[in-house]
Amino acid sequence: SHLKRKHHDVYLLVQEEDRQDKVYRLQTQLQNSQSGNKNKNVVKTVKYGRDDDRKKILDRQVAIFIGGTSIANSVVENELFQSMLESFDARYEVPGRYQMRQQIDGIVDVMRENIMSALSKARRINFCADLWSKRGLTSSYLGLTAQFFCPTDNCIHCVVLAVRHLVYPHTG
Repeated sequence: SHLKRKHHDVYLLVQEEDRQDKVYRLQTQLQNSQSGNKNKNVVKTVKYGRDDDRKKILDRQVAIFIGGTSIANSVVENELFQSMLESFDARYEVPGRYQMRQQIDGIVDVMRENIMSALSKARRINFCADLWSKRGLTSSYLGLTAQFFCPTDNCIHCVVLAVRHLVYPHTG
């Protein structure tokens, strides 16, 4: 799979977490059967600890999802969103709005540092400014991108440096 080939360290963490989940469920079922619990299918869900590697991975993925879309940060407090994530992994508890904002800000800071580092290694940088308006000319935006070849990874990169709202009236 892609995860196994390209992100082997994350793959190993996920495999270990799956193994721990199976062991936990088996132990709980064994305890239920030994204690004479009539409902043997009930498994008490223990949430991930704050420092658990799996929780950190899931927190980061939720932060990337929220930061990369136009969804409000407050979605983490929405019961339907929490229920959806719980259906994916019952042990995962979504962090609060403040913690999620910190997570997103941390990811943005790392991305900014990576872009600055890659730009500093480039021999040439091409900039492109693009101006566009929404339908009905209700609002306009100016975007600035940079295209460059990075000798470190031998790849061409295109990064968005800024997108700004332009106040009406303006001239292109």
